Parts: sequence; C-alpha cells; structure tokens
Amino acid sequence: MDGDHRLAQQRPGPHYALVRVVLEPRTQRTVYISPNAFSWLREAYGDGAREGPGHVDLKQEAVEGASFALVEAGLGGEVTVTEIRYANADTAPGDVRFAAAHAVWKALGHEPQHLPWIDEEGVHFPKT
Repeated sequence: MDGDHRLAQQRPGPHYALVRVVLEPRTQRTVYISPNAFSWLREAYGDGAREGPGHVDLKQEAVEGASFALVEAGLGGEVTVTEIRYANADTAPGDVRFAAAHAVWKALGHEPQHLPWIDEEGVHFPKT
C-alpha cells in the first residue's frame, strides 16, 4: 500500500514537507528509510548534490511520524519511507514527522482520532 502527504502551509509560519511511503501489513511495527529517499536532490540540483549531515534529523522525524501513525491506528506494519522532500527556507522542525504520519494513515486508509496540529509554536503530536 502506498501513501504520501504534502504539508504546505504558510500560516502560522512556513511549513513544508513531502513524504512518500510503502506499507506492508505485518504484526510488528518497523520503519525503514530507503537509501534513495533523497535521490530527488540529484534530479533537482545535479549529480554533485547528495545527502548531508542534516538529513539525519529528517530521517529520524520520518521514523517517528510513521511509528506514531502505526501506534495511533493500533496496527502493525513495515513502512519504507521512499521519499523525503524539504525546502531549506520553509521546512520547520516537526514538518517531516507530520507528513510521515499522514502518509502512513493514507496508506492504511485510516482516519486518525488523535491528529497532530500546527500552531504558532510549531508542530505538536498528542500523547498516545
């Protein structure tokens, strides 16, 4: 099952992220980041563009968001995050986590009861 979510809003403050996932039903919950999750950088900026140290935080956010979504849904699954897009000027902390959670819910066809939200202070996730 595939899912994706693009977070793109300007108020309050800019927030941007795009996350694509592939989900396989499983009893356990696991999240992987594809080694090609940032391959769009080469497509957009040429062969010299590649993943850098800052991408570790974005990968961690993607894992946290996907894991949150599985726990909230009460389901297991093997999630592979196939793409993580960001914009230096518009991606704030938590944006990738937010987009990853929504991408997993779309893949599951699940309507969450405990949604994360964005306000003037940033991205927030409810306690599960």
